[in-house]
Amino acid sequence: MEERGRPHRPERRAPEGSVERLILHHSILIDLLHSLEDDPRLMDASLEDVHELATLICRIVKRNVFGPHGPLDPFSRRDIYDRLDCARVDESDVYEVYAEDLERYQRRQRKDLGVAELDSDKFAVVKRRREYICTLAALQTQLSGVLDVL
Repeated sequence: MEERGRPHRPERRAPEGSVERLILHHSILIDLLHSLEDDPRLMDASLEDVHELATLICRIVKRNVFGPHGPLDPFSRRDIYDRLDCARVDESDVYEVYAEDLERYQRRQRKDLGVAELDSDKFAVVKRRREYICTLAALQTQLSGVLDVL
């Protein structure tokens, strides 16, 4: 029933199955972060896949949760939207630097370099890996915030 002077607005809903997919991807991200606690070096082998997962999560949130027909309005929930977007940007930026350092390390590892040079490269990869894992944890925290209000 319409109130006088107010048009009826249909209830905002996420497209069919998108919240369930988001919950599934969130669970995968949590499991991944738990496995990295035991051995962070596992990240090196699956870096691209993890970045694709993070990108997919953010795409679902942006298009299906905060999108034109999504259940959350990006204007009334601006704080949540902005924090998630900031986490997305951080993840993407740190991924790019980490991937480049990892690739450089792997290329240089095949060359006949001295121990000091290899250690320097390895230290850079370890540092970037830690940063990237932290950005994934921040993304997961922001995603939890989105799921809490759904």
